Amino acid sequence: MADISVLDTIQLLQRIYQGDFREAGFRYVGNIFDNKGQLLQWGEVEKRGIPRKRFLDWFGIVAALPREWEREVDKTNLLALRMICWTGSFGKGTQIKGLADLDCILILNDIVDLDDHKARVGDIKKDILKRLLDDPEWKEIIENPHTSKLAIKFNVIVADTGETMGVDLLPIFDSLGDSPTDEERFEFYEKIIGIKNEDAEIYNISLCQFQRDFIRDMVPEHVKDLIRLVKYWKKVVADKVIPKKLRKPTCQQLELLTVYVWETAGKPEDIDMAQAFKAVLHQVVYYKDLDVAWYYHYTEDIARRAKKSMTMPIMLDPGNPTTNTFMGSDLEAWEYASKTAKENLNSPLLKDIDIPNEWLGTRKYLEGTVPCWCL
Repeated sequence: MADISVLDTIQLLQRIYQGDFREAGFRYVGNIFDNKGQLLQWGEVEKRGIPRKRFLDWFGIVAALPREWEREVDKTNLLALRMICWTGSFGKGTQIKGLADLDCILILNDIVDLDDHKARVGDIKKDILKRLLDDPEWKEIIENPHTSKLAIKFNVIVADTGETMGVDLLPIFDSLGDSPTDEERFEFYEKIIGIKNEDAEIYNISLCQFQRDFIRDMVPEHVKDLIRLVKYWKKVVADKVIPKKLRKPTCQQLELLTVYVWETAGKPEDIDMAQAFKAVLHQVVYYKDLDVAWYYHYTEDIARRAKKSMTMPIMLDPGNPTTNTFMGSDLEAWEYASKTAKENLNSPLLKDIDIPNEWLGTRKYLEGTVPCWCL
């Protein structure tokens, strides 16, 4: 398996040197959302210089999905839809071809709190799933529609290419309102510190727009390109060596890890993609050392209290300090990814790429002399 990983990485970096992101599996639609996360009309999109063909490709088709659901969901007497929040890689603008997902968070007016949600969400999911199965048009373009504990899940099929995108519809209550003050947010975080299991997962869904906004609004486009590259490495290299029984490192984890590495380097406006990619793989090797939080939506003191019940590695959700994103995968799977990253760092193409010290953060060298990516 090591030879396959090295070969895939060499081919990947060759494409990056050539600047051919599309051939490498990238498909970027362009920003088709306004600053509130709402889909733009075609005329507005055209003004931004995004070609019509690109807008109408398979990402564009799926982007139209939430509007259809807004019309459909509004008809049910089980809920009153307040707004739809698009998250997942598509909502954040970090999607790549063959590894994209769209999460539609259905924020409901008449579900008032956690207990009300738990009592009613089962009926709401059944109603939406029934609409899926009863609609002949939707039935032709989706596959495997079903419900999970908290979501309605299905894949959208694009007739021209046969490609699919995973879609999750997640009915949820509004936990903070439209424009919460810092004080209101901090009080809410204090309230949910220590909550575990399904209740914590429900609260996390209700806060996911803050995590989406962190990537979508605060991360520049050249870093999103780096994120796409790292996610492509996950798809074609790391995931191949991880046993199927394990929960693999998630795209969200790799997105945040990439942002952390870029911030450690001082948030450079121009980056050498090969150097930056190598720096991220270097951090994947040493994932156990991570203890990371972002203080945009919560304070350092709140994060410190939330981390008391957590074990390393820790990488807090930027929108929810009570969630350690590493809980979304198995650490044994990260061990496989770490070993694969170390093999890739020693590949013929990567081993001679110098990483500037600022990209390596606190772990620049092991035992004082030997560059750690050579071990």
